Amino acid sequence: MAAPPPVRVAVLIRGHKIDEKLLDLHRHLQSDAATYDLFLLLDETNGALATGLAKSVTFSLPRCAELGLEYATPRLFWLCGDVALFFAYRALPDYTHFVMIDYDVEFVRSGPAMLNAVVARLREPGLPEIDAIGLQYSIVGPSWPYHAAAARAFGDVRFFYFPFVALSRRALAYLHAQRRLERQGSGEVVICEAFVPGHLHPAGFHCVDLNEILPGSYESRARDSSMRFHPLGMPLGARFDVGPKIEMVHPVYGAADHLARAVARLATPEEISKFIARLTGPTYAHVDPALLADCRRQLEAKAARIAAEPARQG
Repeated sequence: MAAPPPVRVAVLIRGHKIDEKLLDLHRHLQSDAATYDLFLLLDETNGALATGLAKSVTFSLPRCAELGLEYATPRLFWLCGDVALFFAYRALPDYTHFVMIDYDVEFVRSGPAMLNAVVARLREPGLPEIDAIGLQYSIVGPSWPYHAAAARAFGDVRFFYFPFVALSRRALAYLHAQRRLERQGSGEVVICEAFVPGHLHPAGFHCVDLNEILPGSYESRARDSSMRFHPLGMPLGARFDVGPKIEMVHPVYGAADHLARAVARLATPEEISKFIARLTGPTYAHVDPALLADCRRQLEAKAARIAAEPARQG
């Protein structure tokens, strides 16, 4: 029997825009990438993205037809993150494993130490080959919003949280075939977080949680997870109050992006007041004061408009 090919890993930072957070993550993961090759995985559905960086793989909604998949779902790559990886495994035929990291993930120690440890496990001789590494790998119940469609497809609903996922080439080939079958069926699209483990586990692929191979690398408790920060995320450059073994946090955005999300998403005067109070704390000590002042002005104006609405309606 021929020996399996040597493990060769492509790490892909997935993003839909070029901003300071994506470029900062790329810079840190490129700094000592001794065990993997680093690429950007760029969604060009809304137009071409110029980076000045040579190593990138691009994808878009119209180009799904190249994969034998056609969708009319506007948020397809949020719903089906695995489809983005199909473009990568087709464009990069010399790699055995693919690690996809969303641009808003942040590594606590900035550099690639955690990724090098993941690759070392993938290459470790004498241990079973790993086909899928995910976060919060578990069976979920009906309270999960996407449970119904997944339960119709699989019965028991297995779950991977998708800001970080690693898949073998053979797993991706199998998943691609299953997505094509899905498109030929009922038309119901199962979210990637259930689709990937839901197909791989019953077919005998080796699926593990990241904490199984790197214990404590992220906090998995639903109410206190390093991968599910405050709904608005944290600003790039903030210090993270996490345990000593934690390697990843999420989501983290560039400061301007983070503050714009606050202006757009905070919906009540109470939420706005609490957020404004946070702006004077240590989380924002490194942020440009002009950005903070502009955010505060916009939030105060929004709070005043919200407070005035009942009076106008009366």
